[in-house]
Amino acid sequence: MAATYGDNLILRNKTYSFLYTVPREYRDRRGGKRQVVKSLKTGNYEEAKKRAALARLACILEYESNDFNDTKEIFIDIAKATAKRFGFEYVDRKKIANATEESFVELMSPAVEAIEDTPKLNRAEIATFGSAVEIPGLPMSKVFPRWKQLSPEKVKLKNEVDARDFWRKYERYTEDFINQMGDLDVLKMTEATLEEYRDTLVERVMNDEFKSENANKRMRGLRTMLKAVLKRDHKGVENPFREIEAINIDDAGKRRQFEEDEVRLLREKAANSPHLSETAKAMLLLTQNTGLGVKELAQMAPEDVVLSGDYPHLKIRPNEFRNYLKTKEREREIPLVGQALEIMKKFPNGFPEYTEPRGVRRLYSQFSRFFSTAVPGKSYVCYRHRISYLMRNSELKDQWQNAVMGHATKGQTGYYGGPVWLSKMHKLLMEALPEDNR
Repeated sequence: MAATYGDNLILRNKTYSFLYTVPREYRDRRGGKRQVVKSLKTGNYEEAKKRAALARLACILEYESNDFNDTKEIFIDIAKATAKRFGFEYVDRKKIANATEESFVELMSPAVEAIEDTPKLNRAEIATFGSAVEIPGLPMSKVFPRWKQLSPEKVKLKNEVDARDFWRKYERYTEDFINQMGDLDVLKMTEATLEEYRDTLVERVMNDEFKSENANKRMRGLRTMLKAVLKRDHKGVENPFREIEAINIDDAGKRRQFEEDEVRLLREKAANSPHLSETAKAMLLLTQNTGLGVKELAQMAPEDVVLSGDYPHLKIRPNEFRNYLKTKEREREIPLVGQALEIMKKFPNGFPEYTEPRGVRRLYSQFSRFFSTAVPGKSYVCYRHRISYLMRNSELKDQWQNAVMGHATKGQTGYYGGPVWLSKMHKLLMEALPEDNR
């Protein structure tokens, strides 16, 4: 004769079994068996109690759930909140299904204890304790917010405006994917999905919506974000963008060179331009002989302007207005010659009008409007490279051109500067810049 221990445990032939009576309302609605009997395969009472509790949880889930399965997609947040209320983290049912017997007991023990402490379970508790709610995958719309949360160091050295622009750039990458493909689950993406997205980018490049490099940046941006998110939240899941092929279309075009007559014309138009402040006009003249970028102009500190000594020059380096430079080669010293020297004598403290966080954007805006009307088809980038074009006939043209623009040169490390360097650069600039146009 079997001995009964509580409502769910019986002992027969020195082996415990689990006994569960199916609720009458379930049988009336769906029919089926009245009881569930399952051998627990142990004669140890304490072990049997643990296994019986797990078996009871499974039965509650199956027979007392009130058909909550139809609401899985909207139930996950409630399930997580319910688990948190009972002091444990919700366990995904996929993790339960793949668990070993030992890890299964460990995973489900918190839920079992919660059941024992809860006389009558509601639907949310049944779903939570039974891991019945499937955790959604990784929709593309969730990738950027999670990556931003995981990557605060990306903007550690940026000011508020630059940080906002940086985050927005990556947010646009996910928005573009969603606009083209829908808010797909990244975890279910196939190679065909990625190829389809790449095809949309190719088509848009061919239609001159943007350049191929822009398209490749979008794919690289998605790959970067997914690498971090998958590594943290979905270990073992391969990045679907890991091997996507770059778009190689010869559409970059050659940067249009500024002729010296155009430089003279530009100066004349700048002097009378309503689009430029007086400070911006001075900054254009400075660029003519230094090749400085917009940020390098706007974020200049007083101590970066050296007007004494044999070679007056500018120091491009981190300062109170910029915490970092794009690359180590951007740290450099540039001699001041011709109009560039005269401008800095008038502005020995740099350009305070543009050092505030939005200053760079305001200067970009002024330059953009001016160049689009003054020299259609050419940009400030072309203008600032004018000085490197003039150096191209130098014996060490690559090194000197890279030095003035702050680009890397093979074999050169650190910054371009120092007394000897300044003397050589000064000599080269005096030779390269036309005497009547510097």
